Amino acid sequence: MLDVAGSAALLAKLDQLIEEGRHHLVIDVSGVTFCNSSGISALVRSRARAVEMTGSLRLTSPSPAVRRVLDLTGLARMFEH
Repeated sequence: MLDVAGSAALLAKLDQLIEEGRHHLVIDVSGVTFCNSSGISALVRSRARAVEMTGSLRLTSPSPAVRRVLDLTGLARMFEH
């Protein structure tokens, strides 16, 4: 779940990966059953950090929950390559 707790954990992990030099990230979100604004915020912030390092962040296999939030916010294209 990408709620407040899940998003904090995801953001911490992605920050760690970026700090370690992994700037091109692909996240499988097929198993995410719930995603709210904190989840989207964590993804947008992590993508911004990756792009700052001339990297990228892409989502694969978005679940219906993730797809719905991305479509509603207009952010779907931001995470697809």
